[in-house]
Amino acid sequence: MPHVPMNEAKTRLTELVAAVEQGERVIITRHGKAAAEIVPCRGSRGVRLGDIGELKRRLGIGRIVETVPEDFDVPLPEDILISPID
Repeated sequence: MPHVPMNEAKTRLTELVAAVEQGERVIITRHGKAAAEIVPCRGSRGVRLGDIGELKRRLGIGRIVETVPEDFDVPLPEDILISPID
């Protein structure tokens, strides 16, 4: 993660953004102390656009259920059912 002084970052912005697009994070410093960090953009829900495929795999989106258990539609036992509040 490169640290770049503020005045240098102003002149190298295009180069720094290109590095961030490749997955790097860049720290902008002011008087030797970290002041800001440039990171890749995220999608509307806080997910990097490149990670959507991985997120779908983790959540099982698009996964096909090949078998349904035989007892799928068997009524639940009485102790599991929720009773209405009187």
